[in-house]
Amino acid sequence: PSRVLAPILPLLCGTGGEPARTVYQYHYTNWPDHGVPDDDEILSLLLTVRRHNKEVRESLGERCGPLLVHCSAGVGRTGVFILVYAVLTYLPYVSKGGKHRLRVKETVQHMRTFRRYLVQTIDQVCMCVCVCM
Repeated sequence: PSRVLAPILPLLCGTGGEPARTVYQYHYTNWPDHGVPDDDEILSLLLTVRRHNKEVRESLGERCGPLLVHCSAGVGRTGVFILVYAVLTYLPYVSKGGKHRLRVKETVQHMRTFRRYLVQTIDQVCMCVCVCM
């Protein structure tokens, strides 16, 4: 399969005997550098990660660590994943109407204030828009 969820050995989250933390790794290998994956496949992966992250957060509460995302360079594919994940998380607020609007371009610009070059190619931007619609 092109995506795998595998628990890794518990890692100590601090010193002094603090409780160990289990790290879950999704290793997605069907996404070329500077390219785009299959829309259905990436959406399935994103929804799987969201569902699993929600389960972990509900079971651990405040002890749950952040979701970490990284590709080889940490910009193109990482940015696409974070952008689509953020939009999918924000969609329930947009669908309620009112002042909330979905702004992909502005979201990318905001993300780039934290890490330059997130979402590298026009194909990646187009894929983000297609997956989010």
